[in-house]
Amino acid sequence: NQRDPHGYIDGMNPYGYVGLSPYVWRDPLGEERIIIIMEGLNSHLAEDAWREYMKDFGTVEVFEQDQVNEAVEYAKEKAAESNEDGEGNTIIILGYSNGGRAAVEAAKQLGKECVQVDLVVTVDPVPKWNEAPWSLFFPGLANPRLLYVPGNVGRWVNYYQRDDVIIRGNKVKGAENNRIRKERSDAHTRMPYRRDVNDAISDAVEGVPEQRESNGGCCE
Repeated sequence: NQRDPHGYIDGMNPYGYVGLSPYVWRDPLGEERIIIIMEGLNSHLAEDAWREYMKDFGTVEVFEQDQVNEAVEYAKEKAAESNEDGEGNTIIILGYSNGGRAAVEAAKQLGKECVQVDLVVTVDPVPKWNEAPWSLFFPGLANPRLLYVPGNVGRWVNYYQRDDVIIRGNKVKGAENNRIRKERSDAHTRMPYRRDVNDAISDAVEGVPEQRESNGGCCE
């Protein structure tokens, strides 16, 4: 039942770092998976589908697609934590819809700060509307410079569909791209809730160790 050794970085409650349950959970050295969810535009689908689900694998924080700078600062702070052996937290980003584009930008900024991102998973990523409005209706036409894997990312897995009558996802250049076929006409809003996609996300996240050598990133 030790108080957070890193102070109040998880809020004013000194036991916030263990989910307010110091007798059940423990994380004495800050060695854990940091899972950042980048939400889609005006949506809480990813948060609803993943937040509680991902708590089994690490500490979860949710950011809107226009909160890239806030997400980057949070990831930098968490990545800098390390124990006496120089081992620190691992960083994971999950992005849905426009949050997929935000995941690219967040990973890119972290690369400039020499912060390693261990895993990124995107689900039906699309650029921001003002960047490439045609890409929603003509999949595959999104500029590769908008959806790509920065060099500081260890692994990037992408799931997308092209059956929705309005919004269709895109590939991410350099990622492990997986097309979900034979979906319904409202496929885009269903993607965060698909059991097969979420099982695959869980497997990918669970495959990331809870700690690694601190400051293991490389500048782009």
